[in-house]
Amino acid sequence: MKWRKSALPKIEYHQFQSTFALDPITTAICMRRGLTSADELRFFLRQELYLLHNPFLINHIERGAQRILTAQRRGEAVLVFGDRDVDGMASTALMVELLTNMGIKTHWRVPMRNEPYGLTQQVMKEILAKKIDLIITIDCGIHNRAEIAEAQRHAVDTIVIDHHNVTDALPPAYAIINPKIAGSRYPTSEICGTMLGYKLALVMGIMQSSLYNSPHLLAVARRAPQSLAIDIYKICNLSVVERYNKILIDNDTLSSKAQSSFKQLLHSYPLYVYNADSFLKLLRPGYTQVIPSTLHDLQPALATLDSQLAARSLYEINRERLLVPSVHADSQEIETLHLLYNYWHLFGNSMQEPQYGSYLELATLATVADMMPMRNENRVLVKEGLRRLARAPSIRFQHLLRESKVPVNSINSRYLSFNIIPCFNAAGRRGVPDRAIKLLLAKDQKHAQELSAELIQLNHERRNICHQAMQIALPLAYKSLERYQRRLVVVVHSEIERGVTGLLASQLMEQLHATTVVISHTTENTSGSLRTVAAQRATEILQHCASLLIEWGGHDRAAGFQIAPVKLAPFEQQLANYMQQLPAASSVPLLEIDAELPTHYFNEHIFEIAQWFEPYGQQNQPPLFLTRGLEVQECWLFGKEDQHLKLLLQAGEYRVPAILWNGADHTHSPLRRGSYIDAIYRVEISYWLHQEQRRLVISDMQPSSSSSALPPKRAAIPLR
Repeated sequence: MKWRKSALPKIEYHQFQSTFALDPITTAICMRRGLTSADELRFFLRQELYLLHNPFLINHIERGAQRILTAQRRGEAVLVFGDRDVDGMASTALMVELLTNMGIKTHWRVPMRNEPYGLTQQVMKEILAKKIDLIITIDCGIHNRAEIAEAQRHAVDTIVIDHHNVTDALPPAYAIINPKIAGSRYPTSEICGTMLGYKLALVMGIMQSSLYNSPHLLAVARRAPQSLAIDIYKICNLSVVERYNKILIDNDTLSSKAQSSFKQLLHSYPLYVYNADSFLKLLRPGYTQVIPSTLHDLQPALATLDSQLAARSLYEINRERLLVPSVHADSQEIETLHLLYNYWHLFGNSMQEPQYGSYLELATLATVADMMPMRNENRVLVKEGLRRLARAPSIRFQHLLRESKVPVNSINSRYLSFNIIPCFNAAGRRGVPDRAIKLLLAKDQKHAQELSAELIQLNHERRNICHQAMQIALPLAYKSLERYQRRLVVVVHSEIERGVTGLLASQLMEQLHATTVVISHTTENTSGSLRTVAAQRATEILQHCASLLIEWGGHDRAAGFQIAPVKLAPFEQQLANYMQQLPAASSVPLLEIDAELPTHYFNEHIFEIAQWFEPYGQQNQPPLFLTRGLEVQECWLFGKEDQHLKLLLQAGEYRVPAILWNGADHTHSPLRRGSYIDAIYRVEISYWLHQEQRRLVISDMQPSSSSSALPPKRAAIPLR
């Protein structure tokens, strides 16, 4: 493996550390990861729900919500069509739960067995035969122009809720809720289908309340030398529609005309402030007469949501939000008040209602499973969702959590990825996603337990199938790798099940460090999965071959497709020709070091630093540390074939266990008690029989480069 640690300019390093008041190690990690702006860091340093974006900014979300309310009012039948992956199953469950809670007659459907992804003509025939009035596609639909046009011809509206890349003309849907559409005003496009469903549920909550289409005013008073500034926002549906600023000069009196105009503005709509007493104290007696007698004070209201937040002044919350002190910070208090206002109206009522906690659970599960970037608001929502899972998990998760034998209060994103998500994935890959959706919708404890046990069994079967498929795929992959000069791997086989092509493609891509295609080839249905190395976009690659494909879609690093068997040979050739035009990826794995820890920094504190970056996910992997000169106290092999390596390492007075998966090859070098190594590792807190275990997970190691200055080595340790 190749090691790389990017150099950090000393002046910029110290400025960054001082500006954001970070410790040296966290500073190094943030700078090497490009987390250098206040806008990026805010979601790491201040993981609070009031930072969330306004869901009304998502294109067509209000139009889609209005159509659902129309369906409710008319008593229409609605069909939710999802997908067989975890995001598709979770988003289907969320939409069904949302619509059912509204009293809407709801049907649902996902691709079963070997059915293709997305809407098909056959599915449309079934839907139209059921006399459905409204179709909602979720986690799919953006590429189904023909099918949605067919629904339109039969006077059936379609709402598309999808987060996949937009690669061609949009379908003729009633509403398309997708933040990746050109011109979207939403601050981030990287949210999954279930999170879009969650945002829709929040918007529906507002639209069914008295707040909808009702303007409100927000006001902040701030003192300046010899004057008072009053900043005012006019808000409607959580968005700013007008801004006002009034400067009141000390010792000046408002003319009767100005006073009347100002009073008319402040009395025209409900007025919200933060800490009414402080607001009124800033006004001179001559000005208080223009203020409405009834002020809506957000501070006590927020205390019911977050007592720690409400205990702080607006000045303090604003400074914490901005992170960087500024001479103009006070002028930003009105924007902070706007965020707090939106927070209260989005969550003030919904947080008290159990269904919104249920929706957030589903959005958390899907965000982690769909490998969404764990940055921006995804961090905030996933952290809150994990907290809810730890505190009071719903029936659908209780049995799976018990079976995993991990303390509930220790649930994190890694735990979901390795213990819970595979069970749901197994149902989709085995062609029975309906079993997982029924569990996600379960209200009865006994039924949930039965379905959970079924998913656990499916996951055991999936592991065996994947193992057998890998035995078939690996030799074919190596041949393909050489054929295409290590730029591309293509595996086609009839004994590889459709449900595991994505998993195999991911594993082969990681192992061989090349863009990988795995195709399940049968006479009836030939479909495949594509996984790309960094800097190569999966949807761009497939778009180049689109004329040969029946259907396709996906994300930047992962995509799927369906193809006619007779087109396989030209598809592979066209794919290979295109890959030759792209820069070749390195065949040597590169380990990007986040921070080098001298041995005197090697202590328990590194676990606290690593946890600060939780929740982990795409674009926010666990930090990789490098420490040189670690002393080997013990080492031994373990595993069915003695393929893994365990060590006990020490630096100074601190000792910690370590593990190197598939590390038996490292025993060829002289590992001895008292020898010294340089190691790249991440830290991990795991649980076994409810006992916490802290260890290092080593990515690579080598004999210490400074071993000549170290004490002489002692006798070698027998490896066992």
